[in-house]
Amino acid sequence: PSYYLKPETAHAKAKDLVNVGKKASALEVLYEMLRSRRARSWQKTLEAPMLMFVDLCVELKRNQQFKQIIHQYRSICIQECPQSLDEVLKHYFSLIKARTEEARQLSKDAVPDVEDLDVMSTPESLMLNAVSVDGAQGRSDQTILMPWLKFLWEAYRICLDLVRNNSKLEHVYHRIVRDAFDFCSEYRRITEFRKLSDMVRLHTSQIQNNPPPQNAISLSNPDTQIWHFETRLRHLDCAMDLEMYNEAFKIVEDIWSLTLLAKKIDRPSLMADYYSKTAELFLRSGYYLFHAAALYKRLTLYREHKKAPSSEELAALGSKALCAALAVPLPHARAQFSILPGEYNQAKQKA
Repeated sequence: PSYYLKPETAHAKAKDLVNVGKKASALEVLYEMLRSRRARSWQKTLEAPMLMFVDLCVELKRNQQFKQIIHQYRSICIQECPQSLDEVLKHYFSLIKARTEEARQLSKDAVPDVEDLDVMSTPESLMLNAVSVDGAQGRSDQTILMPWLKFLWEAYRICLDLVRNNSKLEHVYHRIVRDAFDFCSEYRRITEFRKLSDMVRLHTSQIQNNPPPQNAISLSNPDTQIWHFETRLRHLDCAMDLEMYNEAFKIVEDIWSLTLLAKKIDRPSLMADYYSKTAELFLRSGYYLFHAAALYKRLTLYREHKKAPSSEELAALGSKALCAALAVPLPHARAQFSILPGEYNQAKQKA
């Protein structure tokens, strides 16, 4: 409409349109109201239309319209009521996840073999579907499940860009990042995991290198350091689960950079978890010396910071570190390190 509707009026009109099956028209009414200049100051009455707008965007798969409005909604509520934006995003992801799970139940292919959700159809895949005996089921899976996986992946990217580098939304950013890691792990999305890793590194580098805007995040803040450390540990878990060991070593470097920046992590339990995960990574990668070193660091940390550790616990950790040290091959069996001294020094530093 060319005239402005109040939030209550637009909400009621959209409900009437949905009741008669005109969901696209209802979405348009809410879209025009939310993008109007007169709706650019925070008021409680905007929440109900915004939640309904989210419902319709998910129902009609309109991510781009959602992207335009959610950026404006953030500008409206960031100062007065940032928790409203948080509630909207929670509602948005709960709807998409529910629809994705429904699609997975209907599809026999629980883990689709499409390599990149941004390029779902390639000439090769189209030719294989045309000549494949079970091409009908594969096409059915692509029409049922793949659109929702792509929609969910786009939602993660939109929302991470929305809430990055803002101290009032820092907890929202880390929750969405960890959720996106779980998505990649659950659906075995290797390409998307690489893109997500690059995205997170880019966001972190922007925090470090760009001039701080209003409400910016500071990596010198102890709470921020804990948030990033916990997120990167979850990142490392997913890389190990997907068996992406090159990516896992990059994540270990990222965590170590955070450790150097913080100088001291206030939670020894996080450092113990870090050494446990790096020990497992070194073991799987064949770096047995550094596997033993990581276990020894964990033992030392546990002994220094654990209140009244039991003798059984110390004996178990000590036995693991000792066995790992005894299992390290003799020097002549590590000829590769003499050939690649840079790799040796790099792995030594990580340990």
